Amino acid sequence: MILFLVIAVLLIGIGTTLLLLPFFRSPQLDQNNMAPQSQASLAILRESLTQLQTEHQSGLMTDEEFSKQKEELERRTIDEVVLDGPPTKSLASPAIKRLPVFLAIFIPLAVVGLYFIIGNPNAINPPANPQEQQILEMVKQLEGRLKTDPNNAQGWVFLARTYGALNRITDAKNAFDKALTLDPKNSDTLADLADLIAYENKTMNGQALDLINQSLQINPKNPKALALKGTAAFEKADYAAAIKNWELAIPNLGPNDAAFAQGLNASIAEAKTLLRPNAKADINPALTLSGKVSISPGLKGQVSPSDVVFIYAKAIDGPRLPLAIIKSTAAQLPITFSLSDEQSMSPQFKLSQFKEVSLTARVSKTGNAIPEKGDLIGVIPKLNLGEKNIQLIIQDVQP
Repeated sequence: MILFLVIAVLLIGIGTTLLLLPFFRSPQLDQNNMAPQSQASLAILRESLTQLQTEHQSGLMTDEEFSKQKEELERRTIDEVVLDGPPTKSLASPAIKRLPVFLAIFIPLAVVGLYFIIGNPNAINPPANPQEQQILEMVKQLEGRLKTDPNNAQGWVFLARTYGALNRITDAKNAFDKALTLDPKNSDTLADLADLIAYENKTMNGQALDLINQSLQINPKNPKALALKGTAAFEKADYAAAIKNWELAIPNLGPNDAAFAQGLNASIAEAKTLLRPNAKADINPALTLSGKVSISPGLKGQVSPSDVVFIYAKAIDGPRLPLAIIKSTAAQLPITFSLSDEQSMSPQFKLSQFKEVSLTARVSKTGNAIPEKGDLIGVIPKLNLGEKNIQLIIQDVQP
């Protein structure tokens, strides 16, 4: 807004100056501005003066006679051309003197006033991140509607999904719980909640698997629940069960789920490779991250040997779920690590699929997979996949 005002003032000043400049120029007599009658009289008088000079030079007129007639000719020039000419408007008029002052005040005020009526002075400073603002406004509207219509189960589901997209995990779980209170047999809602719990706990087993099984009891063909159950089996290296559930999920996907189906097919192919006896996927060093995690001397006194250490890589622009994770204890610090697809949490999102990732090491006294206040953390915000000899230092406290 300040930049806009500065530019506007400069432009208004230049324009007003150009407009007022003629009022301050001294008026000049110009032969071209004379009336036609004055121009004709002046021509005749010039011709008479030329004739007088010729007669004087020829001796037909004495010096005294020439002087008298020349004076008479000059008097006629004043009378006929200057005094009898068209009146000239003078800037000495009080009204004309006030006009530049009036214009200098009126023009800027008129321009600014008109702009604020039909323009948008804030256009030079558009709102930051308009998409996020739109989502937040939508959340407020939906929250307001649910206050007046709290028995709308689908409204609570939609609000829960939106909270999840905003990483408001607790709010999302509460909204899912309200939806399930109103509609406890909704297979889709149970599968969505299972997905959220898996993200929070960083595992598809445990509480998430219980919800998945509840969803499949209601609808055995629920594609999302089948896909999630396959992922839970893959985590436990039960590749045959993973393949079975993924293959059951694909025929139940909708026409708009082509990308999802493609990801499941890729996961099935990987699981089939791992299912072969003594099979071990070859690890490409270019698709790994390796190095050492240590803790700064100033924080060592805050760590107990039994504290849990999480080391994980996440996509900079991609899924919120860690792409690969290692779990250890503080007693092992400094920890030499290597992250690859072998430590992937989900076959749909693997470390090898992303060129740039962030790397985090976190010490937790509770072992909670979700960061908590007081956790000790170290973060490298951007790394290229394939980097080696990474030195990650835990040196900050989670606020």
